[in-house]
Amino acid sequence: MRGLIYRFGTGVFLTGMTVVIVALSMAITVAVIWLRGDDYWNSGLALAAGVPLFLVPLTWYGFIKVLEKLERTEHELREALEQVKVLSGLLPICASCKMIRDDGGQWAKVEEYISAHTEVEFSHGICPECSKKLYPTYFQ
Repeated sequence: MRGLIYRFGTGVFLTGMTVVIVALSMAITVAVIWLRGDDYWNSGLALAAGVPLFLVPLTWYGFIKVLEKLERTEHELREALEQVKVLSGLLPICASCKMIRDDGGQWAKVEEYISAHTEVEFSHGICPECSKKLYPTYFQ
């Protein structure tokens, strides 16, 4: 059934299903009335034939809305997955200079490696301890 929805579109599929259900309901009702020999309008079956005319379209309308929401959510999730880049596993890092070794054996600065493998961008500043070491005259 999902293949039919994708092939023809949700609206066309549900409209077709509604027509089929209403037509079958009407055909069964008319056949029963004809077989019983009753007057159509005086029969309680006239109400039974009319109910699908109102309920089925409302049900399909709700179903369409649910499908549209699911399609939107699926689209949003696919977009989010495309944007996700994750680092995992062990990162070989130099204990002295903190450079990282990549899979090819090349060494790169931490900022370069992380920028190349994620969506992270760096802004640089100096922490208070390094400021004191680098610029001791300003912190006396």
